[in-house]
Amino acid sequence: MSGYIQYYGLSENPFDISPDPEFFFPSESHREILSSLLYVVKERKGFMLVVGEDGIGKTVLINRLIKFLDKNVTTVYFRQGNLTFEHMLKEILIKLKLPLGRIIKGTMLHQLNEYLIQNLVRGNNLILIIDEAQDISKDVMEELRLISNLETSTSKLLQIIFVGQPKTETKLNTRELRQLKQRIGTIGRITRLSPAESMEYIDHRLLNAGCNSDSVFSPDALALICKYAGGLPRKINILCHNALFKGFKRSEKPIPASTVRKIRNENNLLAGKPTGDTANGGKLKLRFLFAKINAWLKRSLYFCLTAGCIMIAVFLGKEYLNKILKIQQPGTSLKPPAVSEEVITKAPVMEEIATKDPVIWADSVKNTHVASSEFDQLAPGHSKSTDSPKPSVTSAKTKVRYKRIVSIGQGANLSSLILNNYNQVNTTLMDFIMAFNPNIANPDLILIDQEIRIPEITESNLIAESSDGSIRAHLGTFSTNKEALKYKNFISITDHEIEIIPLKVSPDETWFRVMAGPFTNKENCLMTIQAFRQRGLLPAFNKISKM
Repeated sequence: MSGYIQYYGLSENPFDISPDPEFFFPSESHREILSSLLYVVKERKGFMLVVGEDGIGKTVLINRLIKFLDKNVTTVYFRQGNLTFEHMLKEILIKLKLPLGRIIKGTMLHQLNEYLIQNLVRGNNLILIIDEAQDISKDVMEELRLISNLETSTSKLLQIIFVGQPKTETKLNTRELRQLKQRIGTIGRITRLSPAESMEYIDHRLLNAGCNSDSVFSPDALALICKYAGGLPRKINILCHNALFKGFKRSEKPIPASTVRKIRNENNLLAGKPTGDTANGGKLKLRFLFAKINAWLKRSLYFCLTAGCIMIAVFLGKEYLNKILKIQQPGTSLKPPAVSEEVITKAPVMEEIATKDPVIWADSVKNTHVASSEFDQLAPGHSKSTDSPKPSVTSAKTKVRYKRIVSIGQGANLSSLILNNYNQVNTTLMDFIMAFNPNIANPDLILIDQEIRIPEITESNLIAESSDGSIRAHLGTFSTNKEALKYKNFISITDHEIEIIPLKVSPDETWFRVMAGPFTNKENCLMTIQAFRQRGLLPAFNKISKM
């Protein structure tokens, strides 16, 4: 290799297939996606997906992004996706130089949550980049969605960039990952290089290595390389590298088309029929011109549609739009009005690339203080999934102490309220809030100015009593049946049955309550609750052991 570098007057190997950001070529799609990535990171927009076929330049694009990021941005880069969620958490903590302590999912999540909140206060940002995202299991993707719940009214505390082949998008379109797909605000699809861009790509890499394409390849050789590679940068690199090696051995300067044809046939490079048209100089220029005209037409149409939407919005009037949006809907993040206190809340979900819908933004959650008032009250549950008498969360006659009552401001949601009051977010706490507030019919849909009671969580609150008088312990509530079923492994902690109760909380979402019992009295039930808590198995207290 060193021989052909010296022979062709190069300073280094210009066609190494390693993803060197210094050789990044800004094709139209690469350039647009890089700009989108930088914007998403700067504005803390949450999830982004970058897709492209194998060898199209995804990894070099990500390496280029990392090179451009500000010093206040910390990046954790996973180069493969076939990892467990616990392994990812461990690697994140190591990268952030946080003490590992016990290698337990619940403990590691707690450490990460605390770090993210402090990170925001310091004005810093954390990004997870996961390459080969098509290999991420659906369970891990769902876990990643859950840890993304930490956010403020203007930004995410954690940003995640998925990078993978087109089948990544196919996986995200499945029913199980519907909620995650809705949170991906921007999708960047890398396209193959045009014949003109392929020519420019070769020249770009040779110039970076101290030479130019005219002195190394004949015009016919360049055209043939572009034809065989079909717009894939990795294939261009392989062909050019092998052509340089063969040309050096044959003392060819410039390298002719016959050598390119020979190395492809001899080494069976790029197996399969090449894509793309024959690319002589005139045709390349013509195709490049057509591509530019097509891009200009697309931008013009986009501008006209945007302008039309704005005119319609103005015509309808601000008051009418406010009435339509009185119930909060996902929208694009715009800069909210200044608030006196930052409230951890859920940023609206963006549609792919962007949405043009008007947005109602969040004020601070308005506090109507109830100075730790006590209510001797029976808080109803909200299970709708069974006809037989089942225990309702917090249904035992106990004295409930409320932290406060809040009135919902624009932009807030259950996750934000829970994080703000309990310093953690999980399905169990959401279940409790809904049980104490039967006016919440859907966890994803809260009315503006709706008052919500925030109860204190105690061990006694986990005692649930059915209408038939039976007593059970509420061990936790989970978003998937798989998580709930793991508690069947801990039946040795209690002498009583562990039951999974499906809980329909919205038309398209079901939670799963884990209940132990029945018990003859509340004292025995409380002892079981304490036993599970001591083992770190009660998510209400954020001590979830690895199972």
